[in-house]
Amino acid sequence: MNDENQPKVRFKGFTDPWEQRKLGKYFLERNTRAAIGNLISVTINDGVVEAKSIKRKDNSSRDKSNYKQVKINDIAYNSMRMWQGASGVSQFDGILSPAYTVLIPQVNVDSRFFGYSFKRRKQLNVFQKYSQGLTSDTWNLKYPQLKQIDFFAPSVSEQKKISELLNSFDHLIAANQDKLDQLKEVKKLLMLKIFDQQWRFSGFTDPWEQRKLSEVTVRVKSYSLSRSNETYEQTGTKYIHYGDIHTGVAQDVRDENKLPNIIPGDYEQLQQFDIIVADASEDYEGIAEPAIITTNPINRIVSGLHTIALRPDKTDGRYIYYLLKSRKFKHYGYKVGTGMKVFGITFSNLGRFAFFLPDYTEQKGISKILLNLENLIAANQDKVDQLKEMKKWLMQNMFV
Repeated sequence: MNDENQPKVRFKGFTDPWEQRKLGKYFLERNTRAAIGNLISVTINDGVVEAKSIKRKDNSSRDKSNYKQVKINDIAYNSMRMWQGASGVSQFDGILSPAYTVLIPQVNVDSRFFGYSFKRRKQLNVFQKYSQGLTSDTWNLKYPQLKQIDFFAPSVSEQKKISELLNSFDHLIAANQDKLDQLKEVKKLLMLKIFDQQWRFSGFTDPWEQRKLSEVTVRVKSYSLSRSNETYEQTGTKYIHYGDIHTGVAQDVRDENKLPNIIPGDYEQLQQFDIIVADASEDYEGIAEPAIITTNPINRIVSGLHTIALRPDKTDGRYIYYLLKSRKFKHYGYKVGTGMKVFGITFSNLGRFAFFLPDYTEQKGISKILLNLENLIAANQDKVDQLKEMKKWLMQNMFV
């Protein structure tokens, strides 16, 4: 038996080798025209969707008399972007720009099976090979070329088993992504209401006191890496770079583990709950983006290039961290951030940020609920990522 004609993973009871045929044997081209109907679009990420469901400028022609008709279970694809995965199975009847190609499934063809296979990297490479054009901007895969492509497929019953399994993963991923998005919205709402003092814990009635950031934190001496001809040696000292903050890595440090052989006292070691702020960004959103040291560092870790390190003074570090993540601080950062190609904020401007601060017990309560919500978001993100990885593995192993 030829292993090349069988996938690595199969459902129990299926042992026959997959049959190789031209795609033209599985699909014919639909060229019927219709001026009236549900206008649809083809996207890379979501496949065939209703045009009204996506937020983009309507570029459709007023005269739609030449638009192509699409039926349920047809596969529609963007001829110029088929090699990038711009295809999908239609879940509804509609009309589509004549620039697209519409495929009609023949007998013993499960469209969803082919729809999933058409998204695989191996298959996209084949589509790219058969596309005509001199550059990627002009590559075009019309039906006459597509129908000549060799394709392995099992019996229609096995096709349906595979597509049903992958479809169930899609539903699981979508449901968990919805939950994740809702949790993020809850956190955003909580931060808005809490820092505006619209919501408070029961039993806390004392007014919040106005403070400046410089009054509740002290600056930790950081080390700005020089671009001069210093000799770099393995010193065992790691540093947090502004790039680590912009990529959302709160506790990770530079892998290089290299610093100049500096004299002790030129910097201070970071401690648990120290806050590191990026003082430069290519856009306003990244100005003074904070990160927090959540564990007590064992090795020497310092704050490096384009960072400002702050140590909470008689305040809850997590509370200050969440405050700097809030919309209230972002608005302040917009006002004081200056620059042309790169926007920046100085330590003195950072220290002038004024806000209202509750007592320490209430600070701890606020940071605890936000931390719990963050952990819940992280757990759901992990679940979504795991489901995507499982689907990716199935896509790699359930097709020839």
